[in-house]
Amino acid sequence: MGRLAVEGLSLEVSARRLLSGASFGVDAGECVAVVGPSGVGKTSLLNCVAGIDTPAAGSVRIDDTELSLLRADERAGFRLRHIGLVFQFGELLPELTLLENVALPLRLMDRSRREAEDRALSRLDRLGLSHRAQARPELLSGGEIQRAAIARALIHEPSVVLADEPTGMLDEDSTAQVVGLLVETARQLGSALLLVTHDPLVAAAADRVLRMRNARLDAIGDSDRSAEAVLP
Repeated sequence: MGRLAVEGLSLEVSARRLLSGASFGVDAGECVAVVGPSGVGKTSLLNCVAGIDTPAAGSVRIDDTELSLLRADERAGFRLRHIGLVFQFGELLPELTLLENVALPLRLMDRSRREAEDRALSRLDRLGLSHRAQARPELLSGGEIQRAAIARALIHEPSVVLADEPTGMLDEDSTAQVVGLLVETARQLGSALLLVTHDPLVAAAADRVLRMRNARLDAIGDSDRSAEAVLP
């Protein structure tokens, strides 16, 4: 079970203010989507929450850990153990099989190959991909790649899952399937899910939606999730 708490967050990139004093939380099993125009800083927000970038001000707390209090190497270790990342294009390693890609986080955590691959195969089976376990990424469809990326992000049952445009290369049918799997699986594990998207279909699957623009992060109400509201 995980919880994300962001307090008074300010972000700057190349002297440009992206956020000023933003605060929000994501509870265990909850999905929060962040929408906004391209270039507004949504990916920078995720990088900050992941401990990759450092905020100009404010705090990011995952469960009982305040990321700013950790050294860079400690943040990297914490990220490996407690955060799952889903990238826009999957970012699977081409030289590894699907099974090896999904098992990789556990292998980096010094789990045995057998344990890591057994758990990876179980996760792939839940996502309907066990029959593709020995295939390399070049042989997979976009939807299969993204499902595998979800399996990899969740293999270690992280406290927080961060997804950056996870359906950006998919058609509408695949988008609905992939985002449904991501939200459902994170909810089952009790992971706090924060995703950024430009797609109203993805935003509609979230429990709450935040709009990022003009250095602010504002809530979009449940009754106002039309494409016009979600998109810039």
